[in-house]
Amino acid sequence: LARSHFKMLASVCVEFCIAVDVLDVLFDDVYHAFQKASRSDVYLDLLEPYILTDKLKRLAPEVLQAFVQRFRENGKLVNVERCMLHLDPTALDFNMLTRLLKTHRLHSATYRIYVEGLGDFVAPLEIALDACHEG
Repeated sequence: LARSHFKMLASVCVEFCIAVDVLDVLFDDVYHAFQKASRSDVYLDLLEPYILTDKLKRLAPEVLQAFVQRFRENGKLVNVERCMLHLDPTALDFNMLTRLLKTHRLHSATYRIYVEGLGDFVAPLEIALDACHEG
């Protein structure tokens, strides 16, 4: 099938899973079906507009990691950071997320995760100072 068919299918799946609040199906069965068809790129690309419009407030750890990897490979880490500012930090795997954000130097999202996710106002300042020293 053509990419456009997979894009349409992914869109229907995402819309349905969000509408009936079965995100576990979206992040498990649907994601793995697209992986099996070697079209996880279509699935991952389609998540961005749903995140940016606040229709999708969390991602499963496996999907989040693949999402970041996909956008990194395409040189679009700024899009990842923009998405991280819309996701609910309390619904994410904090350790994995902070590691990914620090590794890719996505500072705004890192600060938000600490402040809104943990109520920690000191760690973001320490991270900012470390980033300044690293150059």
